Amino acid sequence: MAPRSPAARAFHCFSRLPAELRRKIWVEALLAADRPTVYLYTWRWALPALAPEPGSGHGLPGDPSRYATVQERDRLVAAASAPAVAYVNSEARDIAQVWMRSRGMEVRRSTATKRKGGKGYGSEHLGADKVLVRAWDAERDALYVGRDQWDSFVEILFEDMEAAEEHGGELLGPCIRHLVLPAWVAYYSYETLSTLLETMPRIETLSVVWGRTLPKLRQAACETPTGFAAEDRDDDLVPLDMETGILPIAAPHRSGDFWAHVQPGWRIEPLPEKKWEGAALMAVLREDGTVGMARETESVRTLMGELEEGLLSTELPQNVWDDETGELTLAIRAVKAAQF
Repeated sequence: MAPRSPAARAFHCFSRLPAELRRKIWVEALLAADRPTVYLYTWRWALPALAPEPGSGHGLPGDPSRYATVQERDRLVAAASAPAVAYVNSEARDIAQVWMRSRGMEVRRSTATKRKGGKGYGSEHLGADKVLVRAWDAERDALYVGRDQWDSFVEILFEDMEAAEEHGGELLGPCIRHLVLPAWVAYYSYETLSTLLETMPRIETLSVVWGRTLPKLRQAACETPTGFAAEDRDDDLVPLDMETGILPIAAPHRSGDFWAHVQPGWRIEPLPEKKWEGAALMAVLREDGTVGMARETESVRTLMGELEEGLLSTELPQNVWDDETGELTLAIRAVKAAQF
């Protein structure tokens, strides 16, 4: 039987349905837009630990006063592309607006373009190429930390824990439930990761990104805030990597690192079974921001096993392993990254 045309599949009696039933159908069509997503880590993620008054906060390396002028301090994520169903007609649009408000969501531009009379992302209600933006939900959303942000992330969590013990305030580590790392970072920095897990007592999953694609940060389109002074960086004072003979990944908070408040939308998906075998492929972020490829001789399955063995060989905190069975209670997953 030949497939029916879109017109033949249309339900022409929809407008005759009771209003309450139509509303339920519209809402059901919107639910797919409220799925778990990924927050791309930058120093912005740590801003809740920093008081707005200069010099009165903690949690960020360097002089905290340089962050005092940053007004947008909440953690926002792109949850999904703006659902097309919201633009079908006025009834659908009105229901979508109510539904989004009930979940703390709004539609914004999906590209960070500087606009005349405005800065960065602007609220939008109509048009194409938009995303749904909402607050990062630690219970279901993941936190992705790229190789270029890893050192800063480690430093911030340890400094935050020490400062909170001394002065009180919000702890950053305990709000992390789902951590995502590039395979290169997870595999080759497992000892640092093991120590860092002590700062994350509620962590449930560790996802390791394999393949050619890694989430990429986006610079802010708006002007750098007054007072946001970039730290000077003298390459002559940065030690060379003795194994490679090259400079390490550039230090965080260098000039130009004023990252967009809302980063591009990414999801993590289970790595297909066929990708578990054969030579593993790791995407590696270079110092210039480009992504290179490292093809290992072992398979993903083998390297994931070695990662678990490496973690178990360290002194792990009690929240991620069972001392009776000697096995990890932290769920470690092989994933791929996909942008929407």
